[in-house]
Amino acid sequence: MSERDVMEYDVLTVGAGPAGLAFALRLKQLNPNISVCVIEKASSIGAHSLSGAVIETAALDELIPGWRARVDAWANLVCET
Repeated sequence: MSERDVMEYDVLTVGAGPAGLAFALRLKQLNPNISVCVIEKASSIGAHSLSGAVIETAALDELIPGWRARVDAWANLVCET
């Protein structure tokens, strides 16, 4: 049998949809030293569940305070280049 690379994590989250990402993010907020891995079957994070979906932003406001300012700053940066 051939050898395989092994990566060890404290927590494995299956699915990078809104619940999986919120779970992983909250774990890291509560304990920054914990190692968390998120796996997703789609080609990109949220590709299956976020394509065209509308998300209630109140949960993001609680989970990631100040996220709107960071998104606006990023959008301005992208539009300038």
